Amino acid sequence: MQGKILSTQLISGDDGKRYEYDKNDVVNLGDKDLAMLTGSQVDFVSFDERVAKSIYIINENVNVSSILSADSISSARLKALWGLGLQFFNFIPYIGQIIAIVGFVLYSMAIYSVSKAAASKSLFKNYIIAVIINFLGLFSFIC
Repeated sequence: MQGKILSTQLISGDDGKRYEYDKNDVVNLGDKDLAMLTGSQVDFVSFDERVAKSIYIINENVNVSSILSADSISSARLKALWGLGLQFFNFIPYIGQIIAIVGFVLYSMAIYSVSKAAASKSLFKNYIIAVIINFLGLFSFIC
């Protein structure tokens, strides 16, 4: 049977029914995060009416909202890479600064995701303190 991933524990089958599943039943998941694969097409077997087994991802649908809201390490890595990559557009007048700000926000979201995934109470707070000190240093250098 085929269906679509609705959440990290729920699949909507083509028959209109919803099936619960466990992450360990996704055969070709690899190092991907299920939270980022919401909306992906899957093929699965159901031995009873409510549980899906032997799940294969047949069409990945990685959407931006699930990446931004996920707090997994792979999601954080993707946010950090995009955030750092967007910093290189800073040299473009006007629009480059806006793109760089978006990159800074993505990078900050990555740090926040890592702090939540690692259950660290001080990582994000220390990052914000470092950003403020950096801003104050830059401001004092310019003035």
